[in-house]
Amino acid sequence: MTPLVADRTRLILLSGDVDIGLEDDLDDLLHRYLDSRSPDVEVDLSQVTFLDSTGLAFLARLRSVSQSRGGRVTLCGPSDRVRRLLELSGFDGAFTLRTRGYVGTSSAPAHPA
Repeated sequence: MTPLVADRTRLILLSGDVDIGLEDDLDDLLHRYLDSRSPDVEVDLSQVTFLDSTGLAFLARLRSVSQSRGGRVTLCGPSDRVRRLLELSGFDGAFTLRTRGYVGTSSAPAHPA
């Protein structure tokens, strides 16, 4: 899991099983986002193979913080399995979904933050 910043957008790359085993890592990512000034977040889900309620709760908390900053959360490249979970949980209507993985929102290169 890696946070990156490109202009005003924070990029979070998730991979593998995003479940209770990653709770501490997800909390760390959330706190790093809270410490940033970025209103917008893009979460690259293209390498995620499984997402449970811990991962959904993380996405919901990101959305709450982003909205309080006047931003939005875009979920990028979810697999069919993850997309179906987002649909069943009602999250597909709460987030902007992009079918491809992160493609960047600016010409500036993203860098670790």
